[in-house]
Amino acid sequence: MKRWIERAAALYPRSWREEYSAEFAALLSDVKPGWRVFGNVLGGAMRMQITTGTSWLKLDGATAIAGAVVAAGVSFTVPPKYVSTAVITVTAQHDPLRPLPPQALYQQPPTASPRVKKIS
Repeated sequence: MKRWIERAAALYPRSWREEYSAEFAALLSDVKPGWRVFGNVLGGAMRMQITTGTSWLKLDGATAIAGAVVAAGVSFTVPPKYVSTAVITVTAQHDPLRPLPPQALYQQPPTASPRVKKIS
């Protein structure tokens, strides 16, 4: 973990590293290196690098490009299969004029033969 923290410390501006490298190395020797310390060092390096408005624009552009690359990569992992399903339920309604049993709904209607009328 200490190696990762040292790499994150290398992201600080050169002027800051030249002035505070000895104190920073002493500070790292006193603390137990962990993910929290790594996050703090990395966040501090990013804050020190971004000091002007154009730096924010560069960060926004880099984040947008990274997001687009990640989204494109994820889109190729999703299978192109679309499934549409539906459930239709038929219930019998009581008709007082033509009473039928409910089983009549499930029977196939008889096929009608076409009637051809011969015109003479």
